[in-house]
Amino acid sequence: MLKNTFANKIFSNKYLLKEEIAISPLFHVYKAVHKFLNKEVIVKIFRVDLIRDQRDIQIIKEIAGEILEQLRQVAGLEGHPNINWILDIDKEMDGKILYFVVDYLEEDLRSLVKKKGKLSIEEAFHIAEDILIALNYAHSHGIAHKNLKPENVRFKDNNVVLTDFGLGYIAQKAIRRLKLSGFLSAPVYISPRIIRGLDITPYEADLYSVGALLYYMLTGKPPYDEEDVAKTHAEKLANKLELPRHINPSIPEKVEKFILKAMEMEDELFNNASEMLEELYIAFSEVQNFSLFTINEIRNGKRIRREVYMNEMFSSKLLEIDVPFYVSSGSDGEIILKFDNPIDYILDVSFNPKFNFEIHQLDSKRKFLIKFFTQREYYGVCNLKIQIKDNSANHLFKQPIEIPILILPTEEIEKEVKF
Repeated sequence: MLKNTFANKIFSNKYLLKEEIAISPLFHVYKAVHKFLNKEVIVKIFRVDLIRDQRDIQIIKEIAGEILEQLRQVAGLEGHPNINWILDIDKEMDGKILYFVVDYLEEDLRSLVKKKGKLSIEEAFHIAEDILIALNYAHSHGIAHKNLKPENVRFKDNNVVLTDFGLGYIAQKAIRRLKLSGFLSAPVYISPRIIRGLDITPYEADLYSVGALLYYMLTGKPPYDEEDVAKTHAEKLANKLELPRHINPSIPEKVEKFILKAMEMEDELFNNASEMLEELYIAFSEVQNFSLFTINEIRNGKRIRREVYMNEMFSSKLLEIDVPFYVSSGSDGEIILKFDNPIDYILDVSFNPKFNFEIHQLDSKRKFLIKFFTQREYYGVCNLKIQIKDNSANHLFKQPIEIPILILPTEEIEKEVKF
């Protein structure tokens, strides 16, 4: 197999492929640059070099159909900050090459754990929280990940981003059908119920993987041997697992109990991502204490009482949010946050759809102004998410505050412009 077969080629007249950075059972993975945006992206090219005979051609066609359907489902989701967005799906070379494009995210969970040895309780909590928020959203839309592992947990702007929804499961089927023995891997993050052939939904399987990832984050080692496939199968079937507190005694007992429940080492199991997220907050209550607070949301002078859970460890509390009821398309909007004490924290702000914005400090850090700039061609509902973090990535809010803002169309008629 030749490496860098597609290096320096341009796909769809806009993606300049630079170097091949990985090969998986399904894809050649290239780092690339979007020529017009000058933005680094990942281009995943469906492998056709696996074809050895006429039988393989039919299998490859069926697998490609499954991949396209999975990509369409994920692309059909509204943008979520914890899910890697599908930027493009296209064909190249007269339809002989199928590829898709996602954001380039350099660091993954494996490289982070390798760099630090193991993660702190606070770091592991926030990563598990983001994973479960993403899973809860995807599961509610009928989409399971099916292959959560450290390489599929990546980071962007201090947020966790899950990649490759559903593709790992398709890859495992492809490995079996095409007899690609070189790609067989130990089922470290896969539920033992799957190995035993028991009934389990893909959503339940994702929850097991979250527990296994927490084990990995807090101990610095995988829960099972990643190299020895037979050994991992045998240990899972025998419910043999070294307790995380034996490896890292600083793990709180409640956190260990949560991990063991997630990894199906107890009789009672988690039913869904929402329930697991709620129990995550309870298990990590020693480092995350949230209490219910009431804040005022002001819309065009009208006060609306909003209840949110705020972290008691923060010295400042949010009192009021001043939000416009609507903004005209192509105009600027302003949001003001008012606190009881000066704050010296990080405001994590995102708009869906994406709008450019600026954050300004006012009144000796007691007020913050978020000024955003709408796109003239967009109208509808814009969803704003606000989270506030300290330097240790502790969150002020149990879940980000979500605020809908109506964007109304302007009455101006724009002249046609051609490029």
